[in-house]
Amino acid sequence: MIAISGTDDLDFSADIEQPCPLCDAPMTASYEDQWLRVSCTECDGQFGDETPHGSIFLSSYPAAALTDRTADEALTIGFYRCMLDNAYFMHGICRECAGSISASVSVCSQHESRAGDLCSQCGTRSEVWATQRCDTCGFAKRLPVGVFVMGLTPVIGFLNEQGIDVLAPSLEEIVDLLSDSVETDVSDNPFRVNIIIRGETRGLEVSLDDELNVVTLDQGAFI
Repeated sequence: MIAISGTDDLDFSADIEQPCPLCDAPMTASYEDQWLRVSCTECDGQFGDETPHGSIFLSSYPAAALTDRTADEALTIGFYRCMLDNAYFMHGICRECAGSISASVSVCSQHESRAGDLCSQCGTRSEVWATQRCDTCGFAKRLPVGVFVMGLTPVIGFLNEQGIDVLAPSLEEIVDLLSDSVETDVSDNPFRVNIIIRGETRGLEVSLDDELNVVTLDQGAFI
């Protein structure tokens, strides 16, 4: 009750001081139905047709947490909460109710995204997406599979060695990391999602099945 109080009369439409991590254009924040959305004013955003046009960040957010925070502070805290959600999900636990999690993977077999444009086939920037959903309360997230992998303990430790606190990063850090240092591919028979995260001198390779279970995890010279 305390968390959602004030929802009816809360106006949180504001400009974000930091630029869009995808195109450097201005971003805006809005709040509706207990959801915080940060959108780019120029580009298509990160998620394609799955969310409103231009969406860069979209997450459930308690209204009470917005009463004394700026839009940039709300984005920082919201992104922190989302990265913690990934750690819960990758351990099979719902952050909302502690229920069990079911996961699925979708792959765009004809993915083509150049110079930051959305793929004409799937309408997103990422080839491989995963959906994780609580079997009890329905709390769910759909994200590029590389983002979910950042909730694994070995990945958290590896990235910390690279100077990235993946549980409390900036939005720009994660976008740059996915763009410059994370490679994702898919193999069949059996189905596997293979992710290589590259560091300065070595890398970490994670192989997942179609329910996001870790099959193999290896550190080596994937440079």
